[in-house]
Amino acid sequence: MEKEELRKTLELIALKGDLNARLKQYGREVDEDMASFKLLSEKFEGKVVQDTIRDLEEETRYTPLNRKVTVEVQAGNFEVHLPIIIDEIQDELVPIIYYIKKDIQRLTTIGGILLGIGNFVLIFGGLLSETIFFNSISSEVYAILSWIFIWTGVERLLFDRRALQYRIKLLKRLFHAKYILVRMTTKKSPTKDNPND
Repeated sequence: MEKEELRKTLELIALKGDLNARLKQYGREVDEDMASFKLLSEKFEGKVVQDTIRDLEEETRYTPLNRKVTVEVQAGNFEVHLPIIIDEIQDELVPIIYYIKKDIQRLTTIGGILLGIGNFVLIFGGLLSETIFFNSISSEVYAILSWIFIWTGVERLLFDRRALQYRIKLLKRLFHAKYILVRMTTKKSPTKDNPND
């Protein structure tokens, strides 16, 4: 064990001035596929599960999506049933994913409608510009108005939906993650007798 620590120390000394090499070394040492949370009591439901999911989602956000995640459940010296914890997390993930998918459908519909309105206004403005009673100012107003609708539709379809789709992928990865239970033991510090007592 001392040889390994000495080797790591020598590597760190050699890499001291080279930031890129140190970052690469750190990347090798860090286990990016792990996420963890602590169970503070036997009760694991409701708000506690929601907070845990939010923390796990944030903790795994920068892990590449093509890699699976292992979730470490750290528990104290109380009775814990891992299958029940997994079920609670999965039961809470189902409605979250469902409503995000509904939001994606809503954004798709709104984006399509906005694109349609924008194209209609652009065509309508182009047709009216050919008539005698239409001036160039109102033609430009129609063109600007149409591009506002078109751009807003594109924004909904390409940008807003993408963020939600990425979040669904993160949550699905948590749903299918491997969960392991780790018992946390607390070391009791030796009590010293104080002669002043």
